[in-house]
Amino acid sequence: MNENIIELYEPINIPKKVDKNIWIVDSGILKMAMYGTKIPFPRPMTIVQ
Repeated sequence: MNENIIELYEPINIPKKVDKNIWIVDSGILKMAMYGTKIPFPRPMTIVQ
């Protein structure tokens, strides 16, 4: 599958401030293998201090 199917939020791997002490970090595409195929999906994470 082509990774360009899923649009990522730029910048990648850099914390983006959402509110006081809360950030969102978007990472690259992870390909999950399921039922003989690979399904691409983004890996966002939330950081709370």
